[in-house]
Amino acid sequence: MDILSTRPPETTAAKVGEGTFLRTIWSGVGISLLCLLVRLYARWRSFKRLWLDDAFVVFAWLLALLTAIDWQIVARYMYQFISITSGQLWPPPASFVKDTENYYKGSVIVLVFFYTSLWAVKFAFLLFFRRLGSNVQGWHRIFWWSVLGFTVATYLVCIGDIQYSCLAVPLPELFERCSKDAAVHFQLVTLKFNCAMDVLTDYLIMAIPIGMLWNVQMSLRKKLALVGIFSLAVITTIFAIVRVTSISAMTHQPETSWSYMWSSIEVCVAIIVSCLASFRSLFTDHRKRIPEPKQQQQRPSAGSSNVFLRAIKRTLPSTTTLELASIFKSEAGTRNDEERLPPDWRRGDVESAREGCTEHIVAVRKV
Repeated sequence: MDILSTRPPETTAAKVGEGTFLRTIWSGVGISLLCLLVRLYARWRSFKRLWLDDAFVVFAWLLALLTAIDWQIVARYMYQFISITSGQLWPPPASFVKDTENYYKGSVIVLVFFYTSLWAVKFAFLLFFRRLGSNVQGWHRIFWWSVLGFTVATYLVCIGDIQYSCLAVPLPELFERCSKDAAVHFQLVTLKFNCAMDVLTDYLIMAIPIGMLWNVQMSLRKKLALVGIFSLAVITTIFAIVRVTSISAMTHQPETSWSYMWSSIEVCVAIIVSCLASFRSLFTDHRKRIPEPKQQQQRPSAGSSNVFLRAIKRTLPSTTTLELASIFKSEAGTRNDEERLPPDWRRGDVESAREGCTEHIVAVRKV
């Protein structure tokens, strides 16, 4: 069957050249890799371990890398197709049918990887905020689970409404089935709907830590800094909106090269933002402590040990708390409570108290 026996109606030419297209994609992958390595290094140096949210970000970057490799292979087929349908190249080469089918099959991989990597970053944010608010109860926990369920549902919808029947099929069948107005309208509607779900889930995820911040004892300056970091996801939503703005007046669809290029940029920006929002120095400050006045150190309050025990009780099992209480009662002498505490316990945050008391328990049991 001669698909293009006659010259087709001219459509929109590519907004960006093939070289610019590939350089932009590979630049985004490279920059996001640098940010990812800094994130992993900072996590390992601070905590000596990585978490599940780090795995999700690494997974998202690997998909971005595979997408770039896929485009390196099929981009020339896409630009050949755009040149033919826009009237810049005629007659088409003998390999046009096979090349175009390869382009559409490559597009299926790009679309699946795009939504999967983008939502992997969203899940990484959710897991990160879950860990930050592990001791938070009430409506915050309910809201987190609600956002998680909504995010999973939107991912399944975005993957499910891809027009597989217009991508992974032989070219004659594709032209016959997908050039109709109903198919074009469906593609336009799903494009806008998926963009709306992308933006909505980003804002819902941002609302989780911002809602918790106002109940945290922290300086206003640091709160505002954290709100700014968490709000960096707004940048991702801007790229999502830009991606669907170039609707062609002739085809009523976004220009292909423009849409795919901004899709890759959006994923890389999402990875970069997830790395910027996870640095430890913004959440803990173990080394900067305000020294107590000498008079207060010499005459501590009688309830200082109880304050530490209450803090520990909120983060350790009850049996460990009872064991610590017996240790305190068995210690004799006139030393004040602060001096009796192991050095790590004197830090002002609960995480350090957890680490210090765990080390102390191990030492006591060895004795």
